[in-house]
Amino acid sequence: MDEPAPGDAIEDLATEAFTSIETEAASRTPRWGSRVGAPIPTGLPTDLESQAARRIGRLAWVGVVFFGVALSLLLLQPGEAPATGRAWPWALVGVIAALGFAVGMGRDSIPAKHRVRAGLAFHVLLGWLLALIELPRYLGDPHLTGISALTVWQLLYPGLVPMRTRSAVGGAVAVALAAPVIGVIAATFGVDIDLGAVALSSITVVAAGGVGVAFSRILYALGREVAVARHVGSYRLVDVLGRGAMGEVWRAEHRLLRRPAAVKLILPQEGEDPRTGQAEFQREAQITATLRSPHTIELYDFGVTDDGSYFYVMELLEGWDLQSLLNTHGPLAPARVIHLLRQACLSLDEAHAAGLVHCDIKPANLFAARLGTSYDVLKVLDFGVASGVHAVPETNEDGVVARGNAATVSPEALRGEPFDGRADIYALGHVGIILLTGRHVFGRLSRQELVNAHVRRTPRKPSNRSVPIPLDLEAVLMSCLAKNPWERPPTAAALERALAGCADADAWSHDDAVSWWARNL
Repeated sequence: MDEPAPGDAIEDLATEAFTSIETEAASRTPRWGSRVGAPIPTGLPTDLESQAARRIGRLAWVGVVFFGVALSLLLLQPGEAPATGRAWPWALVGVIAALGFAVGMGRDSIPAKHRVRAGLAFHVLLGWLLALIELPRYLGDPHLTGISALTVWQLLYPGLVPMRTRSAVGGAVAVALAAPVIGVIAATFGVDIDLGAVALSSITVVAAGGVGVAFSRILYALGREVAVARHVGSYRLVDVLGRGAMGEVWRAEHRLLRRPAAVKLILPQEGEDPRTGQAEFQREAQITATLRSPHTIELYDFGVTDDGSYFYVMELLEGWDLQSLLNTHGPLAPARVIHLLRQACLSLDEAHAAGLVHCDIKPANLFAARLGTSYDVLKVLDFGVASGVHAVPETNEDGVVARGNAATVSPEALRGEPFDGRADIYALGHVGIILLTGRHVFGRLSRQELVNAHVRRTPRKPSNRSVPIPLDLEAVLMSCLAKNPWERPPTAAALERALAGCADADAWSHDDAVSWWARNL
């Protein structure tokens, strides 16, 4: 794990400590959707604990530099300052301790909550080492003047690391006791020490600790607000799986069942009437929830948060979306493409029969999953931009369809004409060719050029570009790309039958899938 240079580490700590939490603290309590009155878990969210652990690691690197410089100065002090000279072993211990904590805090294999708990020991240990180094301050050493490093440390650590009040107060008290305890022990052994100066310095350290504890409580309270805000319906958001233009997807778990899930938060569209958008979202979500095909992502819950974001709660899948699969492993074998597309057809056929057009079929919205002992189970994702059958497409000020994907959108949608399930069939034909060749049918074009190509250009057959594709499969996919929807397969079921009739339809076996997943997952 790369660590920032120690000299730069302290600059951004305070800003990071507040902004990383405050940007998360928007309320997300659902207005409707299922609700369960389970208690919200205590503690900070996992990602905020990880941020706290990283901050402790940066403080540890700063400690390495500080104690290293202190060690050098103590060893170079002139001979008339013997008291200062006796402090150098503690500086050496400080270098070793800070280095150990810096390395430990960088180990992501150790759970963040354990690293944060260990950080409290780091806070106390370095506080006592600073007190030992500064002991000559109370013996009349002229080289140790100005603000006490212990005071700065007492303010800095709890001010940057969110902790429960009990932990923050306990750490601050333990550090505040360092100077007086060490001073009393030194005096007991006959050291001529100014206990009045020790007491005065301790008051400063206690005051700094109080301010630090107050900051720590604020950070912790903000973190708890995030934990509360990260609940939608009956689900607790755990960590972000991905972000896009329309929203973000989170790994989540049910608060009572601990069932893993994926939560997609969809941001409201600019200029959209919230009441109209909510009614449309609720209708589409209810239709999606009725889809029972095993090849459609299962919807557990849905709702609208207080900040106007829509959310879906879906099953959490293990595997690859087809775009990631293509990017990582290159074009797929024809038999496997047929196997995957046939399953997509089964999902879309049910959706179309229910009056729903997906409108955003693309490789990234088709997911090859492992379910138990079954492999290459295709799931159609993201019905979030779906429209009703015979819907009229939404366009922006340039006349370009505002929803869906420019790479696979149908000509009739781009012409502003009503469209039905055959628009998804057009998109699925494009997906098939992309999976087989690794390239778009029309090549690399700008968005506007791509829109014009969908409407006007006749797509070239992959075989005309010397791409080895079975001719029967190519014929089926090219039929999907007809400009006139009446010339395409009439339904997703008809397309599934056409794919089943290809020579390679049964060539991708269960054993092939198991072998591939064993090598690549």
